[in-house]
Amino acid sequence: MNSVLIVDDEDALCELLAKTIERKGMQALKAKCGLEAIELCKKCQPLCILLDIKLPDIDGIEVFRKIKEMNTKAKVYFISGSDNEDFKQTAKSLGGRRVSR
Repeated sequence: MNSVLIVDDEDALCELLAKTIERKGMQALKAKCGLEAIELCKKCQPLCILLDIKLPDIDGIEVFRKIKEMNTKAKVYFISGSDNEDFKQTAKSLGGRRVSR
C-alpha cells in the first residue's frame, strides 16, 4: 500500500491530513518530531512526505536531507505557516516542494 508520512507537532493538523489521505485509499503515517520521521522513513519507505519546517528536535531542512539520503524517490512537500525567503530558496535548491498552511 502506498503510504504518506505526515511530520508535524500539531496534533489537529496531523489528524486532519491523515483522515484525508486515508479517504484516498493510502496509508497515513504520523511523526511528531524529526527523529521519529527519520526512523519511520527507514522502516516504511513512504511514497510522499508532508514535512513541517519547525519541529521540536531538529528542523525540517535537516530531516529532509536525511530522508533524501535514504529514499531519493520520495516526494517531499514542506508545510509551513512561515513565509521565510531563505527557507524557500534552501528548500527549492534541495528539491523540496512548498505547501503553505
